[in-house]
Order: sequence, then C-alpha cells, then structure tokens
Amino acid sequence: MLASIAGLVAGQPASALDWSLEASDSRFAGVSVAQITASRGKQTRFGFNSIRYAGTAIGTLQFECPVSYGPICSRGTVDWQRPETDPPQPLINGRFERSPGSAKVALGPARLALEAGGSGVSHLTLSGFPLSWIPDPLRTDGGLASLAGEVGLEAESSPDRLTVELTVAGLEFDTADGRFAGAGLDLDGRADWYSTDGSLSLSANWSAGEALLGPVYLPPPDQPLELHTVIGGQSGDRSVLGLLDRPLSILSFELVRGDFLEVRGSGRLRQWSPSASVLELIEHAELRIARFDLAPMWPRGLQSLAAIAGWGELAPTGSLSGALELGGSGLDSAQLQLADVSVDDALERIRVDGLRGFLAWKREPGVGELELHWDDAGVYRVPLGPSGLRFEADQDGTLSLRHPWSQPVFDGALVVETFAWSNWLEAGRDLRIEARLEPIDLARLTQTLGWVEFGGRISGDFPALRYSGGVLEFDGGIQVDLFGGSARIEQMSVERPFGSLPALSSRIEFDRLDLMLVTGAFEFGAMSGLLSGYIHDLRLLDWQPVAFDAWFETLTGKGDRRISQKAVNSLSNLSGGGGALSGTVLRWFEDFPYRKAGIGCRLGCRQCTVTVFLASACGAKPGSIRPAPGSPHRS
Repeated sequence: MLASIAGLVAGQPASALDWSLEASDSRFAGVSVAQITASRGKQTRFGFNSIRYAGTAIGTLQFECPVSYGPICSRGTVDWQRPETDPPQPLINGRFERSPGSAKVALGPARLALEAGGSGVSHLTLSGFPLSWIPDPLRTDGGLASLAGEVGLEAESSPDRLTVELTVAGLEFDTADGRFAGAGLDLDGRADWYSTDGSLSLSANWSAGEALLGPVYLPPPDQPLELHTVIGGQSGDRSVLGLLDRPLSILSFELVRGDFLEVRGSGRLRQWSPSASVLELIEHAELRIARFDLAPMWPRGLQSLAAIAGWGELAPTGSLSGALELGGSGLDSAQLQLADVSVDDALERIRVDGLRGFLAWKREPGVGELELHWDDAGVYRVPLGPSGLRFEADQDGTLSLRHPWSQPVFDGALVVETFAWSNWLEAGRDLRIEARLEPIDLARLTQTLGWVEFGGRISGDFPALRYSGGVLEFDGGIQVDLFGGSARIEQMSVERPFGSLPALSSRIEFDRLDLMLVTGAFEFGAMSGLLSGYIHDLRLLDWQPVAFDAWFETLTGKGDRRISQKAVNSLSNLSGGGGALSGTVLRWFEDFPYRKAGIGCRLGCRQCTVTVFLASACGAKPGSIRPAPGSPHRS
C-alpha cells in the first residue's frame, strides 16, 4: 500500500498503478460521512456514502472520471442519490470539471461554479437549484409540509468584503399547520458585509406571487416591494456569522412600495435567538411613516387582519402619516395623523366621510390625546351629521372624553355626557358611559331602515352603559312614543355590536297604544281601542329574531272598540283557524263591536306557538281559550 501511495504522489503513468482507499465514520465542520471510498482502475472513483449534516440525512455522492485525466480527476461524472424515501427518489446525474483555482459542477438543472483568484478574491455561483431537492427530513424539521421553486446565488469574497446576491423564483411552500404559505413568489435579495467596520447592508425585492403569513394575506404585488436596511457591527469583526452573537444596531431601515408606502427608521436588536418572536428581538425601534395610503394598502395585509374581527368588508381611503416607537413590550409611543379618510362598508354597518384627526400618546407616563372630526357618517344606514370628539388618557390608565360629545341623528341627537374607559390598554379593560338620546322622528327612522313606516318619537336615557368582554350593556332604557302610546326598552345588552353575528337581548313593555294607528300601519285590518303588552326574553342574532315571549291584549274601559272583518280573518289565520271565524254569522258585517282581544306568541327553536282569543260584545268566545294570567299563551 505504501508503494502504491508513493507511486500516486510521484505521478506514475495511469496504467502503472491501481489503488483503493476507505475510511469509516468521518466527521468535519458539522458534517458526518458513514464511509469514504477512493479507488483507481480503469476509472478513478470517489464515494461519500450516507452524508449527514446536523443529524439530517443528505444522501450519497459518487464522483468518477477516466484515468486519462491524471491520477487526480480534473473532469468526470457525479451522481447524487438522495436519502431513502418511499417511493424512492430518482438518481440525479451530472458532470464536474476542475482546474487550478476553479471548479464547476452541473447536476441536473443546477449549476455550481467556484473560482479563487490570487488576490484573495473568490467567486461562487449557483443557478437553477430546485428547492424540491432539499431532503425531506430537513424540510420537515423546518416545519414545512411542501417546498418547491428554484434558487440562484452569486457570492464574491475579498479580504474586506463579502457580497451575496440571492434569487428565488416560483417559490411554493406551506407549513404543516397551514398558517404560513406562499405561491408563485419571486424574490431577490442582496447582502454586503464589510469586515472593516463589521456592518451588514441588506436589501430585498418582492416582485411576484402571494403569501399567507399567519392572519395576514399578501396578494401579488402590482409594483415591487423594496426593503433596505443597514446593520452596524464592530470594526475588525472577521465573521459575518458573528453578527448573531451580540446585540445589533439598525443604522437605517427603509420600506418602499411604489408611490403609496414609505416607511423609514432605525433601532437596536437584542442578541438573536431562534425561539424569540420579532417583537422580543426588538430592544428599541423608531419608525417614521412618510406615506401610507389606505386604499392600496388595505388589501395588502390589513384587510385580512380586519376580517378576523368581522370588518373585512370595509373599503377605506385616505392617508396616514407620523412616527412610532417600538420596544420589546410593543408600542411605546405614537404620533399619527389621519387626512381625508373615508370608510365604506359593503354590509352598511358604518360609513364615514371626511375623517381627519391626530393621535399623540406615550406608554410612559401613559398620557395622550386623540382628536377626530368628520364631515358625514352613518351607522346601519342611519345618517349621522358632522361631528367631532376629543379623548384624553391620564396616568391612571383611563381614557375619557375631554368634553361632552353630541352626534346629530335626524332631527335629534345622541349626547354622551361621560366616557371613561379604565385600564384601556389591559386585558381587564372596562368602559362606562353616561348618555342620552334626544327625541328622533320615528317616521324618518323607520323609512330609512326599510321598516313599515309609522310615526312617533324615540328618546332614551342611559345613566350607566358598560362595555366589557365584547358585551355592551345598558342601564336605564329607551323610551319610545308611538301610536299614541309608549314603549319602554329595558335590560338591553349587545354582544359583538360591530363584529360578526352580533347578538342582542332585551325586554320591551308597551302601554296604551292606539289600535287604529297600529292596524293602520300594517295590512291587518282595522281595529279601534287601546292595546298594551310586552315582549320578554327577546334575542336577535345578526339582527334577526331567534327567541321571544310576547303577549298583547286590549284594555277594557271607556272608548269605542270595534273590529273589521279583515282584522277578524287576520286573527283567525294567526291562531291556525284558517278563517273559521269569518265562516260564522259575522261574515254579514263589515265591522262590529268586541269586548276584548289578545294575541300571544312564543318563539323558540325556530318555531312560534301563537294563541289568539277574541271576546265579542255578547260574551261569545270564538277562537282559543283565554290564557291564564302571567303566561297567557302557554295555557
């Protein structure tokens, strides 16, 4: 064996010497190889079997070249057998070529070239590398269920500088939990590291494809998104990887998107940790928002975030500018301005035109102010006039109105006397409001909402209104003057008032309604007299009734009480009689007197049980038996 090695080193003719070498369980630079083989006969062969990096299987490499190219191969073929899978992956074939100071490898569609110059400058070029070649264990360890696309890389190294340019085309990926995914992504990046001062300059460009990053959906860009940043280092730092071993200073940061996004800043990062979130890595950051146009930015991530809270149907326009300070605990301060903002909602829940205002706030000492003004607005198709309000935050963690706020509504107004939101930045926040509703014309309100139009006035007094845990609760009640009588809405609460599937619960008491006015507003038939009743256990889901317990009956006493034939038929149909009442002698009269009438309905499980009774002036009781007091329609 020693003679054979000596002959190899001496460069004896190719036909003069055959040899073979073998090494087991070799390790270097984090790479382990189960077996290394080398042999020379008619061909020179080198084998690296069962390669693993950081415990992950890479596969097996085999190099082969004719002996005519010398004892040390200068060109030949290369085969890569990837780790064993089920089904097995095909063998990847290629060629290699080397000369003093350079090496080239063509493996399938991928090309790798390395050149080393005498001045210490080295070039590395990688093109057409399919990401699908990444071994499954390595992909799985990264949390990916699938990965595809093509990568290209060009690097140049000199004694004082390292430059790397990266290109990713057609990137497709998704994580095992489905929270992160990408399709058709085209990305370009560049990194320049300077050993003289240890600084690192980074830039990235996203030009095509879409991505899902947790709750944020990013559609394909119509203009490239550009990111530039410079990270400060330490003079004479000889390793770019050493940047991860210490806190970093972000000397500059710039995020630009066409002519509608421009954000710049600087800051400091803590020492990198693979388990830390982005916010946990930020020790301090200052961002200056020079341009942030809401219309083009809304579908680029903001809409998907708003959809989680049920506001994905909004369409805002206008601009935002200002400055933010971030720390490890989140937002430390904000100076923001809104200009010419308008908001439309496809579901017609809210509308704002000509919104403008500013926010100034600091976490320490916790003080700030918010001022907003608008030219026009609307809630659930109800038009609201121009108004404005101003909030102040104090050191005790309470956000409150500086002055009472009045919002015009038709010919009335909603007046908020007191607004106090304690612990408004904490999970246990609690909102308390004292407000009143000045009289509003019911005819205009019902017409706007598309309801059956009827007259009257609506007003209310809310000595204590609370919002906590997503539930809005009212103390006091709403007084409604309608149909010559009144209605009182009490014990009202609203869950998710502006979110998805809002739910309302309440009870309503009706007193001395004029039946002629009530029946005149509906296609029921004419009745005269006075009517009182209630709707208890009322519950609306998405503003549609799903449960209630209702009872109405006429009042005895003085006054004319007459009922038309059409009203009798309506009552009969409600009770399930199918017009049985009108089949009696009553069919000969256009209208006639009655002594007492009542109707009840209990809705539950999408079914309504209706009870109707009608007592004539003679004491006859057509229809059902009169229910027992207290729960009349359950007997």
